[in-house]
Amino acid sequence: MSSGYLDGSGPLIAFAMVLAGSVGLPIPTLAGLILIGSMAQHGAGDAQRLGAIFGASLAGAALGDTILFGLGRWYGRRMLSLICRLSLSRDACVRQTSDFFSRRGPVLFLIARWVPGLSAVTAPFAGASGISPQRFLGFAVAGAALWIAAGLGLGAVFATQIVSLLQHAGRAGLELGGVIALLMLGYIAFAWTRRRLFARRLRMARIAPYELKALLQQTPPPLIVDERSALQRQADPFQIPGAIGAEHMQQHLTPLPLDTPVVIYCACPNEASAVLSAQQLRKSGYRDVRPLRGGLDGWRNAGLEVEQIWTTEASVAADASLRRVGTMTDPMSQRSGATV
Repeated sequence: MSSGYLDGSGPLIAFAMVLAGSVGLPIPTLAGLILIGSMAQHGAGDAQRLGAIFGASLAGAALGDTILFGLGRWYGRRMLSLICRLSLSRDACVRQTSDFFSRRGPVLFLIARWVPGLSAVTAPFAGASGISPQRFLGFAVAGAALWIAAGLGLGAVFATQIVSLLQHAGRAGLELGGVIALLMLGYIAFAWTRRRLFARRLRMARIAPYELKALLQQTPPPLIVDERSALQRQADPFQIPGAIGAEHMQQHLTPLPLDTPVVIYCACPNEASAVLSAQQLRKSGYRDVRPLRGGLDGWRNAGLEVEQIWTTEASVAADASLRRVGTMTDPMSQRSGATV
């Protein structure tokens, strides 16, 4: 097994591999770059070959990011939900990405490729958030260049050892394609196991949209918490009537008894953010806390009304105060012209 496998096809293989990983396919791209870097370094024309592979890899990264950025710009939250649903990595969470972006801004795009699953959600999230394509691509390409250089560089540094391992694999009857297949299968198994373990953490009784609709007719109604980040609410400025943002949850819960009904929803297909928040409240002693099944999309899909998010802190505080004392017997009827 020699570097001859890369003759002429190395840049093409690198381009296809990085492109596939950039659009979210479960491929151990960094391991592949290390492998390709080691084989290129081991052959003749080291610098020229590595340069061509680096350029092809960067082109694949830029193309993949551009595709997902455009899909995020055109389809917004639906694209983000699809990625959350399909991703094998629990790290590809829109809420986590949104929170990090809120704190660090475009710096997120510099490091996204180092976190498994995160790079597949940053590009569509950037598109949905309204950031300019030039600004996004500038940071994303810079981050991809550092990541690709690190992968190829590691391969070049440890070329002798890696090629030696590949030669041993070849003598054992395992060709390069088999090594790549094993890497892919191992990565998929690892990511799938992590996802299953995370899914176990999400086991919790949910409340259905129509159950919550019925509770809203009671006096006082339950406290409804919108677990989405500020950027998610900005991209989709609608909420379940009477909901408060997660950042206001604690101040509204403090004066309430521990048996207060609390319903938490998010925008994740598996209600991940809502469940984790609900579990934390349960640990704090609140006994009647449930995530909403299907989140905000589940509420919409049930044909139930949403309201436009109030834009002032005073409005949010006044709304929460009215709800606590039970003066709003029908939260939906109190927002004339606000529901859609």
